[in-house]
Amino acid sequence: MARPETEASGLNREAVVQAALAMLDTVAFDGLSMRALADRLGVKAASLYWHLRDKDQLLELVAEAVLDRVKPPGLAGIVAVPDHRRVRPADAIPR
Repeated sequence: MARPETEASGLNREAVVQAALAMLDTVAFDGLSMRALADRLGVKAASLYWHLRDKDQLLELVAEAVLDRVKPPGLAGIVAVPDHRRVRPADAIPR
C-alpha cells in the first residue's frame, strides 16, 4: 500500500512526481520506468512503492500535476464575486 509519509532520506510522493515530470522532459514517455526513476532519485525501485501503488498511480499523479499547471483560456481577468453578493435561484423568485 502506498503511503504519503516522508522517509528519512527526504523522499516523498511529491518528490517522486516532480522527478518523473523532469524525466519526461528528457526521456519522454517510453523512457519513464520505475527503475529509471529510482536511479534518478538515488534510491532502490522498491522504495518508490512506499509512496506509490504502481506505475499507473504515478502516471495519474503526473497527469494531475500537468493539468494543475494548465490555466483555462479567458479566465485570467475574471474576479470572484463574494458569496453574499451572488444571486441564488431561490433568492431570485419573488415571494
